[in-house]
Amino acid sequence: MKLVVKILKNLPFRCSQCGKRYKQKANLNRHLRYECGIVPKYKCPYCSHMTKRKFSLKMHIGVVHNVVVDCDSIQ
Repeated sequence: MKLVVKILKNLPFRCSQCGKRYKQKANLNRHLRYECGIVPKYKCPYCSHMTKRKFSLKMHIGVVHNVVVDCDSIQ
C-alpha cells in the first residue's frame, strides 16, 4: 500500500474525465487537448495500430517495424 501512495503523490495532476494521472501539469494539459476522449486518427501503414498523435505513431513504427519515419510524412 505504501508504494501505491508514493506513486500517486508523484503524480499529482489527475484528469477529471478519465482518471489518468500525470507528474506535470503540462502533460495533463496535452492529454486533455490531444488524447482524452479523442478517437485515434493516425494509422500505422504496416499494421492495424492506431494512435492519437503523430509522434506516437512515429515511435511505434520505429520500435515495432524498425523503420525511421519523419513526422511531417505522416498524414
